[in-house]
Amino acid sequence: MKKRFGLIIISAIIICLFIATGCSNGAKKTEEAKASEGTAQATAEKFLNELYEVKDSNSSTEAMNSIDTITKAHEKFYTVTTKKALESLMADRWYGRNLKFSSANKCSLKATKIDFEKTFEDKKAGKFGFNYTATVEATYDKDQKKEEDTEKGYVGLVFEDNQWKVYSHSINNYAKMLSKTE
Repeated sequence: MKKRFGLIIISAIIICLFIATGCSNGAKKTEEAKASEGTAQATAEKFLNELYEVKDSNSSTEAMNSIDTITKAHEKFYTVTTKKALESLMADRWYGRNLKFSSANKCSLKATKIDFEKTFEDKKAGKFGFNYTATVEATYDKDQKKEEDTEKGYVGLVFEDNQWKVYSHSINNYAKMLSKTE
């Protein structure tokens, strides 16, 4: 009986040690991820690639048909933005601008190069801010001609729900190409 009781106590202590070690490793990994500038920047790059990408003029024309389809077109941002940032993106119509350009000019869009410059970091709050310069390329359906322009802006990231998410985005220097419609 004493042997069983002793075995139960030792087993309970070992289980507690495993749990404590696992939790501290999880917390350590969360802190490392929270402080990772590279991971934050990768999320910013994913967001910007999604923002500037319009695969073809047919899908952009279809997406421009109604508010429901425009809202559905924004679904690709759910995983990389906070809820408030997504609402702001939709209200400011940044992605809609790219859809409209693609539809009107019968072309696809994508970012071919994105350069970042860190403007601030707050490791305790889990935040980074980056100025960016994106080279945006339009490929026209008719003749596959390519046109490039650059756009500059700012993207702010916050560590939320164990991942980096965009909480702020603004464009400071607009690509003139994206404002023209034939």
